[in-house]
This record gives sequence, C-alpha cells and structure tokens, in this order.
Amino acid sequence: MIDEETDQVYLTGKEVSKILGLSRSSLHRLRQSGALETYFMGGKSVLFREDNVRDLLTKRTTITKQPTEEI
Repeated sequence: MIDEETDQVYLTGKEVSKILGLSRSSLHRLRQSGALETYFMGGKSVLFREDNVRDLLTKRTTITKQPTEEI
C-alpha cells in the first residue's frame, strides 16, 4: 500500500515475513522489542513502513534460514 500524501510504502505482516524469512511469532517479537516500527490501519491491520524493513535488513548480520535443497 502506498500513502499518496507522503509516497510512503507500507507492507503487511505477511509480506514482511516473506522478505525477512521470519515466522509471524518472530515478527511479533521484533515489533515488541521496538526493532521494527508498527503502524495500524483500520483498527487491526498491522502495517510496516518499507524503509523501516529496509533498515532492519541492512543491519542484520545473521542468516535466519538455511537452504533446503542440496547444491
């Protein structure tokens, strides 16, 4: 979703989970710890700003998911 007034891109929890390779519970822990800012739309819809997710990605130094296929 794009906020047309600010041109800010917002992502859903499902989108962020896929991007970060994290489960919903891990994403929830990031929200609670303040590592990932949360925005609410329509009461219950949790959204994340794209630039906050990008910042988190650039700061991460560990691999969270191992490949499942043999190389």
